[in-house]
Amino acid sequence: MEPIQSSSSTRLEKLLRKGENPDATWNLYKVHRRFFETDDFIKAKEKIKKTEYTSDLATENEESEPRGIRKINRPKRFLDFGDSSSEEDTLQPILQRPPKIVADVNLIHKDYSADDIRSGNTIITTTPQSINSKVSLLPTEKTFTDSDFQKKVITYLSYLKEQNSQILKLLQNQQNASVPPSPHLLPEDLPINIPLNNKESVDIFEQYLSDNRKAEILCIYFSTLGGRNDITSKTNVILRNIMTDFLAAQYSFHGSRNAKNSFVELNLHTVILRAVQTNLPNSTQHEIDNNIKSWLKHAPQRLKFKQANLKFKQAKTNKNN
Repeated sequence: MEPIQSSSSTRLEKLLRKGENPDATWNLYKVHRRFFETDDFIKAKEKIKKTEYTSDLATENEESEPRGIRKINRPKRFLDFGDSSSEEDTLQPILQRPPKIVADVNLIHKDYSADDIRSGNTIITTTPQSINSKVSLLPTEKTFTDSDFQKKVITYLSYLKEQNSQILKLLQNQQNASVPPSPHLLPEDLPINIPLNNKESVDIFEQYLSDNRKAEILCIYFSTLGGRNDITSKTNVILRNIMTDFLAAQYSFHGSRNAKNSFVELNLHTVILRAVQTNLPNSTQHEIDNNIKSWLKHAPQRLKFKQANLKFKQAKTNKNN
């Protein structure tokens, strides 16, 4: 029910809040559907606001408005009938399907003799479409006889045999070269005895060391020589086995004093470095060079001491005799 005089929602809310009883001035409306029941006016007010946005009930104005109808655009189709009068002629493809190729079964299963193949006979095949094709098994320009064929086979076999012999020799040489000599023995092809005692022997030894493989073998040998496990001891032992004090007195490290020969320019210097570093990996070139310098520097003193000791022994021997 709703009062007739209440034209505004504010007036209606005041009447509802006061709880005024309906009378003859109120209009009566039929309730079609009940969504919510409550005695609290505030809750009812909140529900009314919520239903304005969530309910699917339309007002009279909304129901009277016509709904928009989406326009459907039909796709355009273009047909080119050309000069033909019927639809069948238009849809017929331009190119016709090629005929199916059927192989001649008798020709496939036929066994050809060696004479036919050697003579280069030509075979004629006929397809169902009456198409003749010539298939040549071998070119007729070159015809080989049995003797020619055997000669060629023998020639190729001889060539392969000779080639295999050369390969076997090469492999044998490589195998012999790859076998390292004993590290505790000097190489058998050493051209001169060591320790070296004169300048001529140094030149011969230098030429021998120009071969990297031979120099590597000597490095391994010198690295196995005894001595304490320190740089000075190892370097001195290797130098004593390479040259005598008489020869060492003729050399200095750089060769700039007293017209002495340069030791650092020799291949021997590289061999000694690699031999010491093979046995002592943590040693540096500077440390090894300092020991070489010291050993060469004191070579004249050692030579004088040995000569004096030799004279003393000779005098003692003569005295005993």
